[in-house]
Amino acid sequence: MRQDEKKHLLLLMLYSALVVVLFRIELDPIGWKVYNMYNWDCAIAAFSGIFISIGKEVIWDKLLGKGTPQFYDAVFGSIGSIVGPGIVLLIEGIAIMFV
Repeated sequence: MRQDEKKHLLLLMLYSALVVVLFRIELDPIGWKVYNMYNWDCAIAAFSGIFISIGKEVIWDKLLGKGTPQFYDAVFGSIGSIVGPGIVLLIEGIAIMFV
């Protein structure tokens, strides 16, 4: 894996994880309140990350000519978009076991 592919993987993983966290927690005047969407938030985060990953390669790099379109950048970005919500769910499940 090249350095550029690692960046795509890590940035899309971080993006999709943050989207899930922002959907899961909403600010309440009294304190933090968990918001339940029955894991639709994970699907929204994953699909938006995949859309961003593929769209960046097709639109930004190929059509606009602002970069070099590479297939594996889109692949690793899509993998990161799927792994990010999985990490959030894993950490959430571990945290619930100990509470």
